[in-house]
Amino acid sequence: MTKNLFFTGLFVIFSLCQLVAQQQPYIHGLLSPPRGSFIKDPAPVSLTANPGESGFSGQSGTGANIDVVYHRVDWTIDPRTATNIITGTVVTHFKTIAANVSSITMDLNSGSFNNASLIVTYHGITCTRTLSGNILTITLPSTITAINTLDSIVVNYSGVPPGVSGAAQGYQKGTGALGTSPNQYTGSLSESYEDRDWWPCKADMQDKIDSMDINVTVPWIVNANADTFWVASNGILYDSTITGSSRTFKYKTRQPIASYLVCVSVGKFSRYYSSVNINGTTVPVQFYILRNTTNHNAKVIAMTKINAVVDSLSRRWGDYPFKFEKHGFYDGLNGAGGMEHQTFSAIANNALTSLPTLVHELGHQWFGDNVSFATWNDLWLAEGPARFSEAYAAETVPGLGYTATQVQNMKNTLKSNALSLNSDSAWIPNSSMGNSQLIWNTNYGSTVYERGAMIITMLRTLCGETKFREAMTNYQVELAGKSANSDSLRNYFNRVLGTDISGFFNSYVGGSGGTPAPGGGGLGNNRDTIYWNTPFANKLVLQVGVQTRTNAANTNYFQGPVVVRATAAGKDTTIIFYDWGGGNLSYAGDGLSAFAGNALNYELSFTPTSLIYDDSARTLSTGGTRKITSFQGYTWLGTTNSAWNTTSNWAGGVVPPSGAQITIATVGTDPILPGPITIGKLMLNAGTTLYIGANNLTMEGAITGTGTLSGSASSNLTVNNAAGTINMNQTSAATRSLYDLTLNTGASAGLGNAMDIYGTLELNNASLDLNAKNLTLKSNSAGTARIADLTNSTLSGATNVTMERWIKLRTGNTGWAYRFLAPTVNTSTSMQANWMEGGLNTLIGSNVNPVPLFGTQITGAGGNANGFDKTASNPASAFNFTNSLTPTFSAIGNTSGTLNALTGYLLYVRGDRSMDLTVPPAPGNTTSSTTLRTTGTLLQGPKTAFTNAFTGGGAFNLVTNPYPSSIDWSLVKASSSNITDYYTFWDPSIGTRGVLLLLTHLV
Repeated sequence: MTKNLFFTGLFVIFSLCQLVAQQQPYIHGLLSPPRGSFIKDPAPVSLTANPGESGFSGQSGTGANIDVVYHRVDWTIDPRTATNIITGTVVTHFKTIAANVSSITMDLNSGSFNNASLIVTYHGITCTRTLSGNILTITLPSTITAINTLDSIVVNYSGVPPGVSGAAQGYQKGTGALGTSPNQYTGSLSESYEDRDWWPCKADMQDKIDSMDINVTVPWIVNANADTFWVASNGILYDSTITGSSRTFKYKTRQPIASYLVCVSVGKFSRYYSSVNINGTTVPVQFYILRNTTNHNAKVIAMTKINAVVDSLSRRWGDYPFKFEKHGFYDGLNGAGGMEHQTFSAIANNALTSLPTLVHELGHQWFGDNVSFATWNDLWLAEGPARFSEAYAAETVPGLGYTATQVQNMKNTLKSNALSLNSDSAWIPNSSMGNSQLIWNTNYGSTVYERGAMIITMLRTLCGETKFREAMTNYQVELAGKSANSDSLRNYFNRVLGTDISGFFNSYVGGSGGTPAPGGGGLGNNRDTIYWNTPFANKLVLQVGVQTRTNAANTNYFQGPVVVRATAAGKDTTIIFYDWGGGNLSYAGDGLSAFAGNALNYELSFTPTSLIYDDSARTLSTGGTRKITSFQGYTWLGTTNSAWNTTSNWAGGVVPPSGAQITIATVGTDPILPGPITIGKLMLNAGTTLYIGANNLTMEGAITGTGTLSGSASSNLTVNNAAGTINMNQTSAATRSLYDLTLNTGASAGLGNAMDIYGTLELNNASLDLNAKNLTLKSNSAGTARIADLTNSTLSGATNVTMERWIKLRTGNTGWAYRFLAPTVNTSTSMQANWMEGGLNTLIGSNVNPVPLFGTQITGAGGNANGFDKTASNPASAFNFTNSLTPTFSAIGNTSGTLNALTGYLLYVRGDRSMDLTVPPAPGNTTSSTTLRTTGTLLQGPKTAFTNAFTGGGAFNLVTNPYPSSIDWSLVKASSSNITDYYTFWDPSIGTRGVLLLLTHLV
């Protein structure tokens, strides 16, 4: 409904469209509209319940044991009567939703219709009835025992509806000069509780009437066609038969309708017809204008402009819901500017050229009519979107004729009105919705419009146009013909956004159904101060510095969208983000990002010189901006213990939310993560350490300061932005360790000191600079660390990478064996420095073992003179492989040369360097596991994996893996040529020293 208060906007008149007044009033029982689709019957009368209905009883509590599925009403109306009497018969088909139904209640005004004309029959039997307190109680002559029984009753009644009382209009004769003889007219306006004032019904939006036939008999003035009475009502007019001095107009509607949206008006109308095409369906358009009025031409032009809005909103919110019946407006509404009667909105005569009013009532056909509010608490679900649609249509439908300035002025006025209504919410509490006066003649009669429209505006703001349309369309399509509450709308936006914005609804709406928001909400508004700076050219960083609230606000913190405009000379851009409270912010405007900390970074095409708070009226908030040099975050003091979630450890006593900016101060105990944690910017003051533990630390911002991260073999670090320098705690090998280090798209980092990786180093379109710091890829019984595919990523400074390879015990923990090995990196130091750990046995029987369980003894001709460990006979234990038709092994001459990642070796591994070399190499010799490691430059990119390749037919070639990761040999073979379908590999666990195995039919 449009209140007279809201006649705002500019009315622009264009040329007349092709509509003509219908002067021919009668063609034997049928209208004569220009298109046959006017009399299309889309569906037979349905006697089945609306999906999902059960046990609803509306505000008055009537009809709790039935579901109304169909009404046939027959009304006799003569606008010329002095008393405004209405006489009618209402046949109600219902389905029982309880067992043993012996009585039925309905809503009906007891002051007007508790007379002898009120007769109720059930299967032709007159029922006992009482009418008291506006509730008609009908005692059935026999009990309906079974649930889900379809049945019917008939109510005959006659009387004079009550007069206007405050905001209660009901059913009235036309007022003023328009309603005087001989042009009298009548009309209904039932919102909110006045449907009962003129017809018996179950007034409950949750039990919508599935189908109706509306038959209205009015006077037929013989030989005075120009002055004949006509009927306006819902749905399709399919018959208008003349019988003597009366004419009966027959309408039918086959889509669910709430009782307060049922309408009837009888007057002397000029009628205009056109149509609009909605997704291939020709929708009849009808305008009824009282004949004794002026300026029909201007009124028709204005109303015709709305056809383009029907099309526009259909593409944004789903097809016009009643496209199989009609769209239109009729003249003569009293008590309001407009009323959204389903399919046929009533408009006050002086508002027929008001584009905002016409658009508003059209918007209701989706919001309020197609999807109704379940109780009057959520009236804003109808009035908010309808009010929003006024500016929305002005912005998106060029044919309405608004300039960009005029559209912005409409939005500014809407926000200004909403901000001024700061002591009541858009949601109506139970105590303020008991009658029409409490709703319409209090602030709630304005907040449902103004604050409701701003709530919809903010949903559009945070979603962006595409996701906003998706949520609104899903709401309309999936709830078509049903009713909803505030939580229903929230759930549809949650689904599209992929996250829960209950905090926004609690803050700005204030409740759902009869339940207020937890902790309060819906009153007042927030005032934000946005901090910002430009640390680099074309860079903007911002955060919510302070939020204060108006005096009437009843929520601790308003969660919702924030809009600012960054400007520079001749340039500007609008930025939208979402404030979750507690320092949590997300990027918004095209859905919501994951929490991004308490400071957001934006890359712009210019360097802003100023930041302006919401000058486009997109939020129900006010505020300002302040340029600062550094941002606030959350400071760890560690005054109690090392527990991250202990409030007393944090300055201000607040545990930071996910994504917040964190500072680890130089006092107290260092923190230990309690589980997976996401952090924005991390400041590690000198001497401090953040202990990751067996958890995942996700970095959304930079790590600064000289403090360190302390990890373990089960710690994970994920970087999603420019992280700066990563400094690991060097107290031990364990504290400098991580399992996985992952840099995601666009991320970057540098290594500040040594780091050990036990799992995977993974760069996904990211860059990592090792800065020549030592990176060790660990190997043990659990597995060997690896570097994942570096395609589209950059790994630089990789000149000091240590690759480990754990050599497990042979079966039975005894026996020495040969191994085929490659170093994986190009070393800058010798074989002795790497695989021998720099040790050298110079005395027989005396072992130099610098690092137990690491390295191995390597022997060869010449002993110490050639860098080999000394034994009695100096047998060779390291060999080069010669690729040829008959491959050969040749002992290496010394251990002083560097190792190459593309060169493979056959190495006799006895165990670590503690083995007794004075005993013969018998199979039963005691051995140990050991880890061989090499340090040098990592190979990247395509490599030729053969050393001295032999290309003759039938040749053997030793293929080395030049990368610290596994290779799928089947893929290598598939992209190669001249490779036979078998290969040989060495199994050191078989036989005395290991054996060569031939594997055929490689897939």
